[in-house]
Amino acid sequence: MDGKRLAQGLLNATGDDLRLVYALVMETKLYDLLLAKAKDVMTKDLNHFEQNLQEEIKRLHQYPDEQLQLQLFLYMLEQLEIKGAHYNLLTEIEYACTQIVEKAHALQLKQDKQYKQFAEKRDEQPSVSLVLYQMQKIFESFDQGRADLDDETTENLIQQIEAYIQSLPLEKQRQIKEKLNIDELTNSTIQQLIATQGTAVLMAIIVEVAGFAAFTTLTSTIAATAGLLGVTLPFGAYMFATSALSILTGPVGLALIAVGGGALINYQNKKVRKAFIPIGIVQLLLPAVIEEKQPVQVERFIQEWQKLYDKQQKILQEIATYEMTQQQQQAKKDVFKEQMRLQTDQHAKKQAMLTNKLAAIEKCSDLIAVHEKSPAYIQLTGEMANILQTMNKKRNEIEANRKQAGLWNTVKNTFANQSITSQLKELNEKYRLKEQLRIEEVVKMKPQQLKAQCITAEEYQFELDQLQKEIQITRTSIQQTKDAISTTERQIQQLKGECKKHQKKWYGLEHIV
Repeated sequence: MDGKRLAQGLLNATGDDLRLVYALVMETKLYDLLLAKAKDVMTKDLNHFEQNLQEEIKRLHQYPDEQLQLQLFLYMLEQLEIKGAHYNLLTEIEYACTQIVEKAHALQLKQDKQYKQFAEKRDEQPSVSLVLYQMQKIFESFDQGRADLDDETTENLIQQIEAYIQSLPLEKQRQIKEKLNIDELTNSTIQQLIATQGTAVLMAIIVEVAGFAAFTTLTSTIAATAGLLGVTLPFGAYMFATSALSILTGPVGLALIAVGGGALINYQNKKVRKAFIPIGIVQLLLPAVIEEKQPVQVERFIQEWQKLYDKQQKILQEIATYEMTQQQQQAKKDVFKEQMRLQTDQHAKKQAMLTNKLAAIEKCSDLIAVHEKSPAYIQLTGEMANILQTMNKKRNEIEANRKQAGLWNTVKNTFANQSITSQLKELNEKYRLKEQLRIEEVVKMKPQQLKAQCITAEEYQFELDQLQKEIQITRTSIQQTKDAISTTERQIQQLKGECKKHQKKWYGLEHIV
C-alpha cells in the first residue's frame, strides 16, 4: 500500500505542484537556505526563499512533467541508496516506491526522536505515519503562533475557517459537526473549539472529512492570514520551510552559521539534503493518503525511463561490437606475427645457405681463368691487396712501439697503439666489404669452373629478396592492424565514458547493465 500511494502521488503530480516538490527536494541546498535567511534579515519585507523558489519553478517549465517525475524518482532512490531496476510496469515502480517509503521512514525514525515516539504510538503504515506526523507539526505550528495574534487577526482567522467550512457540501458539513460533537458551525462555536481544543484538532477533523483540498487550502490560508513564521508560501513549501528551519536552528545549522565556513557547509550539505528527502516524499504522499486512490498516468513515465534504458543498451551494444572487432583485429595481428616469424625463419635459413655457397665460391676463386676475370674483379682484388699491405704495416708499427723502452715511450706508444688498433678495425671492415663485393662480382662473372655454384647463389639471392619483400609487407600489415586496434580502443573508451556519464546522470542504470 505504501508503494501504491507514493507511486500515485508521484505519477499524478503535474504542473507547479510537481515543480514545487522537485525544486524543494532536488534544487534547494543548505547554502541557499542560509543565504536566503541572511538576506531576509537585511530585507525583512521580502522572502528570499520564496523568491528563489518561484524562479526555480518558472525555470523548470521548460521540461515535461514525465521527465521531472522520473528525475525526482531516481534522485530519491539514489539518496536512499536503493539499487536501480527495470521500470517497465506499474508494479515495478510501486515496488521501488515501497522501498523509498520504508527507507524514508527509517531515516526519519533515526533523525527525529519526536517522530519515533509518534510512530510507535500510532502503529500506522509508514506512508500514513509520515503524512500524519507532518500534518500534526503544521497544525501545532498554527497553535504555537496563535497565542501571539491580536484580536482582529484571530477574528479574521476564524472567519476564514468558517467561510471554508460553509463552502463545503452540506453532507461534508454534517460530518464535521458530528465529529466535533456540535450542533452548529458558527463563528462562536469555532472560536470556542479553537480556544478549548486548539487549531490542530479542528484542522485534523476538517481534513479528515474534506480531504486533500481542505489541507492545501486551509494551511496556506491560515499561514497567510496569521502571518505565522512569515510564511506565505504554498503548503508544500510551507512544510519544507518549517522543517528546514528546524535544521537551520538545530546543532548542525547553528554550527554552520557560527563557523561560517564554506568547507563545513559543503561537508554537511549532502547530509542535510538527504534529511529533506522525507519531506519531499510527504508532499507526494499527501493526496494519496488523505484522499481515495486515483488512477495514475504511468505510460509516459515508463516511456521516458525506457528511452534512457534504450540509450544505455545502444551504447553497450556499440561497445560490444567494437570489442568483438578488437578481438578480431587482435587475432588478425597474431596471424600476421606468426606469418612474419615463419618468413623470418625461412629468410635466416636461406641466408645461411647463401653465405655457405658464397664462402665455397670464394675458396675456389683461384680456379678462375685470367681471361674470365672482369675489370671490376681485378680492381677489387688489387684494392684488397693494398688494404692487406696497409694492415701489415699497421701491425708492424704496433710491434715496434711495444719494443721501445722507457716510461715516456711506454705511455706515448700505448695511446698510439690504441689509435692504430682502431684504424686496423676500420681497415678490416673495409676489407670484408671489398671481399663481399668481389664474391658478388664472381657470381656475376659466372666463370666456367664455378658456373653452377654461381647460378645457385643467384637463385638463393632472388629468394631472399622475395622473402624480404614479403616480410616488409607483413610488417606493414602488423603496424596497420596495431593502428586499427588503437583506434578501436579509443572508440571503446569514448563509448564507455559516454555510458558512464549517462549512468551518472540517470541513477540506477548501472545496476541493470
